[in-house]
Amino acid sequence: STPSNSSAASDVYKRQIEEILHELDRLEPLKQRRIRGRYFTKKDLGNEIADIVSEIEPDYIVEPYVGAGSLIKNLIDNYKGAANDINEEFIKVLKKEYEDSNWIFTSFDTIQKSTEFLIKNWNIPIGKRILILTNPPFGTVSTNLLASKKSEIGNRKSRKKLIYYGDLAEEFGKGDLLIPTIGRLIRIAREVGNCYLAFFAPAGVYCGRRRYNKLLKALLKDFEYLDGYIFSGEYFNGVSAKKPITFT
Repeated sequence: STPSNSSAASDVYKRQIEEILHELDRLEPLKQRRIRGRYFTKKDLGNEIADIVSEIEPDYIVEPYVGAGSLIKNLIDNYKGAANDINEEFIKVLKKEYEDSNWIFTSFDTIQKSTEFLIKNWNIPIGKRILILTNPPFGTVSTNLLASKKSEIGNRKSRKKLIYYGDLAEEFGKGDLLIPTIGRLIRIAREVGNCYLAFFAPAGVYCGRRRYNKLLKALLKDFEYLDGYIFSGEYFNGVSAKKPITFT
């Protein structure tokens, strides 16, 4: 085939892989998704995020909760980096899709693994401009009917979820799966130095919700705020369109 035909075939293949990953996400049982706090970004959102990232011009990108790869698909050809997800099946597909890239793909539990372990195994270079970019897992320990399916709750007032915090609870707080996941990223940023942290989160992180006070204090202490956006929940699989999601 001619080079142009080969390129077109490659683009079709990548789109097919992307559709498979997003279909796997949509088909994942809601209960399992709640446990893992998985609310994947829909694929079109990655286009907007790539434009924001280009302004930072990072030397290395880390996506610790990559899921179906929506946030890296428009970045992976232009940057070096590492992508991680606790679901090994997603990582297997992404490894195959991007086998010719300069990216590392891993499947670690970021709460169970130490900061030093993750820096080493993601090959994060010290002294370079690092961007940690992600849509992290989130979900509170107790969620009421307004944010739940009726079938999940029955006659109860709310649904409950156990969250493992590792050694991160004392410094960053408790109450949402987002807290230890972002807490781990803050510790990584402290170690590597010149690091940008760009992530999605519930608006409550920045609006005085008590459960997020320690996390917000750490963000304000260790980072300079550059910019922020608010998206409708409709951009995320399994999130109500009425729920505002921030990107900072």
